[in-house]
Amino acid sequence: MNVKHEIDTFLRAHKDKKVLVAFDYSGSISSQQRTEPFQTIVDHINQTNCLDVVFVDWKIMSVTNTKEFKFPTKHGGGTDYSFTFQWAKEQGYEALMYVTDGYGGAPMIEPMPTLWLMDETDGSSRIPYVNDVLTFQDISWGQFVTI
Repeated sequence: MNVKHEIDTFLRAHKDKKVLVAFDYSGSISSQQRTEPFQTIVDHINQTNCLDVVFVDWKIMSVTNTKEFKFPTKHGGGTDYSFTFQWAKEQGYEALMYVTDGYGGAPMIEPMPTLWLMDETDGSSRIPYVNDVLTFQDISWGQFVTI
């Protein structure tokens, strides 16, 4: 599956919505895993859009946009997807692209249209969701793309 094509398709489908890009910057993602795919995604989005970007773990670590993109100086701990969705809704976002390795708690129902860009570098990406551990494909909402 072509990641750039899926990003473009998602952005076209939500062109009239306020879209946020969230990068999982938790401790489970090594800095080498982060750097190349994150920068590639931002560079691609930046060709046609200037979107807001957040780096998150269990809280918002930093807010920037695709034009002024730079990595935070430190990475975080655990991941809480639910917090990111709640924050995004409070800020008026209507769609979300989430770049992650899949480790973290997610809402049981889709809070807004979501494109999950899944980093499966270690081959074992999973999302612990509420108190159950399910594979990413078992989540019944959002679109999923492996990066």
